[in-house]
Amino acid sequence: TLNNLGCSAKRRGAHLKAVTCFETAMSLERHVGRDVSPTTLINLSTALTAMGDTERACAVAAECLAIVPKTDGPMRVVAMHNLAVARHCAGDRQAVPLMKKALELAVQTL
Repeated sequence: TLNNLGCSAKRRGAHLKAVTCFETAMSLERHVGRDVSPTTLINLSTALTAMGDTERACAVAAECLAIVPKTDGPMRVVAMHNLAVARHCAGDRQAVPLMKKALELAVQTL
């Protein structure tokens, strides 16, 4: 899948290629009438953070957190953690409290 190709590119340090894969996956998901997968958003935000595009990474991570059901604790932990990391890399002082909140949620749900 495009997500797998993007993850492979990200592991090789080819962050721009990874972003392209994840953005294409999002486009295809929308084109076929599906909601964008939280996994795609998590992968995209991680690649954007690695590229230093923290503004976009924060926006994508926040979008992901907004669409993950509250009943999906493990996915919410990952989404919240990604948002916290992106905020931290952007120099946001609210990153640490968000990281603590993600940790508390992880202890409750994992």
